[in-house]
Formats: sequence, structure tokens, C-alpha cells
Amino acid sequence: MELRATSKYILISPRKARQVANLVRGKRVDEALDILRFVHKRASYHIEKTIISCVSNAENIIDKKERPDVDRLYIKRIFVNEGPRYKRIFYRAYGRASMKLRRMSHIEVVLDESDEGKKSGPEMVRKERLKKKFKTRDVAKKKSEKKEGKKGKKTRTEEAERR
Repeated sequence: MELRATSKYILISPRKARQVANLVRGKRVDEALDILRFVHKRASYHIEKTIISCVSNAENIIDKKERPDVDRLYIKRIFVNEGPRYKRIFYRAYGRASMKLRRMSHIEVVLDESDEGKKSGPEMVRKERLKKKFKTRDVAKKKSEKKEGKKGKKTRTEEAERR
């Protein structure tokens, strides 16, 4: 069951907030909160607050059958979108003026409950990708061996080793 929490109109640049969000993506909630407590960035406070809000949403689900175990929650998705901008006049030399943009961001956190036997979502996806990658290498190796057996020709590496 996916749980969602958003924080909107936070007066911090989305680019700066994404740096912190990338640190905790895919981590378990308790691990992510530990990381955020020791990151010395202003965005870490806002992201931590959003994650805590999402966990409290999970604890306050009325139906006990649908209530997830808080210890097994992990951050499935976290993203920082750009909000509206404050436009301010920045006075310059020789009577000129420039525009100064104060950027805002919207932080959205989606938590999900991981299975006991399985690791959290992104780790499993990473392992599956690696399996496919090595599987394709093995298939390519077998194909080259079959071609070698049919034609009787040696590969470039074998010819180089012979010399």
C-alpha cells in the first residue's frame, strides 16, 4: 500500500533540494532519517519533515488490516518539483535593474511496505538489471562459440595470442 505526503511552496531551490532527495531515495525510513539528520543542507529539514508526516499518515490509518508495519516502510519515490517563483527587483549600477528569482519547490514522498524476504524496491530492480546484463553477455558468448564451431575460424583474440 502506497502512502503519500507532500510539502508545497517551500522557499528553497529545487536543484538544491534534489541533491538531498537523491541521498535517501530507495532507503528504509529509519535509515533515511538518520542520513538526513547528519546532512548539513537546508533542504534536509524539509525532506525529513515530509517523511515524518508520511509515516504519521501510515500510523493513523483507521482500518488495522490496511495499516502497514512502520518498521518495514521504505522510500519508494521521492521527487522535488518546481513551484512558483517570487520575482524581485535587484538594483544595479548606473540606474539599471535586474530581475531576481526566488525559487520555490514542492516535495513529494511516496512510501511503500517492503516484503520481509525481499529487499527494498530499487535494490531488487538493480539486481534484476545486473542479471539481465550478464545474461545477455552469456548469450552473446554462446552465439560466438556456435559460429566458431560452424566456420572453424578463430577469433581476433585467439589469432593475437597465437602470434
